[in-house]
Amino acid sequence: MNREEKRILHGLYFYREMIGEEIPARGVELAWLATHSMSAGRNWRDPANNNNLHATDPNGGDYLAHRAAATAAGERALGYLEGGGYVTYTRQGEMFRVAVTAAGADRARKLDRVPGQLDVLYRDNKDGILSLLVVIVLSVITSLITSCLTQERRNEAGKSHGIGTQPSAVPAGSAPARHDSR
Repeated sequence: MNREEKRILHGLYFYREMIGEEIPARGVELAWLATHSMSAGRNWRDPANNNNLHATDPNGGDYLAHRAAATAAGERALGYLEGGGYVTYTRQGEMFRVAVTAAGADRARKLDRVPGQLDVLYRDNKDGILSLLVVIVLSVITSLITSCLTQERRNEAGKSHGIGTQPSAVPAGSAPARHDSR
């Protein structure tokens, strides 16, 4: 699931926070959700939020071409989300009737907070080379910490029992004895 699809799912779920309830949405609205942050997407249909859903093409191009492209992009994103089991949708002309499933609601709730986003990131990429490298680095760090702690405990145990300390062969204050080998 890419960033745009996550934003669309998040915005659709937090619009009403209901599972299985159909939400009518146009392709332009889905494109707006895909291009704005998740915090802005929470209030995407709020009239007080001047989100400019009905604006023309931001690049100054043909308005109808922009709407057609936005509708196609929205349908691609919804198709992926439906394939993943996060939403169900039907298309009626330019309008989509989208219902968020239980799996989609769970994913949207996780995407709402940073720990959940990290969980989603890990679960989406746990089979990749990056996760293998993370596991290797963590195991090396763990073994180094364990090795340092056990070495420190051995040193402390040796000092408390007199092990590892060298008793002085020469009594304090006396000169060492000389051995002549003549």
